Amino acid sequence: MKRGRVRLALGDAIGANLTTVTLVLGLVLTFSPSIIEQMIFAEILVFVLIMNLILWWYLTKGGVTQVGGIILIMMYVLFQAIL
Repeated sequence: MKRGRVRLALGDAIGANLTTVTLVLGLVLTFSPSIIEQMIFAEILVFVLIMNLILWWYLTKGGVTQVGGIILIMMYVLFQAIL
């Protein structure tokens, strides 16, 4: 970020978060003694794809504004309310 590579830093942060979530879910599913519904993960996958598309759209337009941040937070709250 200090060298002006904001997009690289954002990509790194987003990629690290997605990788961490994927690895944690994979390890939990591998070592979990209980049965987990597959439908829940299908809903999460759809949410992650939609949120990434919205975030990508904002980043290609010059960055996430305050209104864009509120929209992303409201999308998350809506997802939590539905799930």
